[in-house]
This record gives sequence, structure tokens and C-alpha cells, in this order.
Amino acid sequence: MSDTPFLPAGTPAPRFTVTAIQTGRVFRLADYAGRPVILIFAGYEVAGTVAEVHRALRREYPATSQVVTATVVDLRQVPRLLRGTAERLMGVAYQQAAREIPAGLDPADYLALLPDWGGKLFAAYRVPGGSRRLALVMIDAAGVVAHSYQGPDPAGALLAHMPRLLPPEPNG
Repeated sequence: MSDTPFLPAGTPAPRFTVTAIQTGRVFRLADYAGRPVILIFAGYEVAGTVAEVHRALRREYPATSQVVTATVVDLRQVPRLLRGTAERLMGVAYQQAAREIPAGLDPADYLALLPDWGGKLFAAYRVPGGSRRLALVMIDAAGVVAHSYQGPDPAGALLAHMPRLLPPEPNG
């Protein structure tokens, strides 16, 4: 494995399948071909920042038909014996976040909490720094890593890069 942080832009995004906490929905990256996907890599230490990123993105891009998000939760440090407790705590976090979804919309369409028990997704995407610092990996509609970010303003970085991920608006 390379010491270079993040997969380079232009690299095909590693495919994966993970069952989301709380909803039980299976999240397959391949199912979102044709739409940009934002992977938010985080741990419990940065849960507030994850919520800020979601709010900022959905203010500008409210429809899941425009962009899909999933939060990959670093759970490498959770002993096997405590996994049920960790899942319950993430369920509580999901319920809190679901309250922010407008009435009439299914929170499961907007909130995907993907457990990374063994750190395989963090490793596959070469996310540096573990879970103490939120990281974004932006995948374009063709399934290619377009941009990655880890720094002081993830919401701002995401919004600045979003126009490059979306297809151009038709003139008319």
C-alpha cells in the first residue's frame, strides 16, 4: 500500500457493498452509477462536523437524484464484544439526524451510516488520519475519484467542488 494520502484523482473508485446501520439497506457503490457519490469518512469524534456537511450539501443540492452521500464510520477500535452497543449508539445518532430530514422524505434515502469494522474502506480509499479527522472522497458519475479533502472546512470544500461533479445544466 502506498504512503500517499487518498487515492489520486482519476482513479476508479474501489467498489464495495456494506449494510447500513439502522436501515439495514445494502449500499453498493455500483448501484449509484450515473450519479456523484460523496463518501464522508468519520468517527464519533467528528459527528457534529458530519452533520454540518450534510446540512450544507442538502441546502444547495436537496435531491438524492443529484448526489448521494454515505458516511463511512471508523469502528476499528470497537471490540467485537461491544459491536451491538456501537450499533445502538449509531442508531441513536441516525434517529437524531433523521429529525432534520423534511417531512414526506424517507430518511433512509438521505442517511447511510456504513460501518467499517475492519478499516477496509478507510484503507481502500487511503484515508489518512483515521477517524479523528473527517475526510471526504468525491466520486463522479462515472465512478472515478474526482477529489478528496481533509482539512478545516469540509463543507466549504465540498460545495466548491460540487459543480465539477454534476452534469452541466441544459441551456434553455
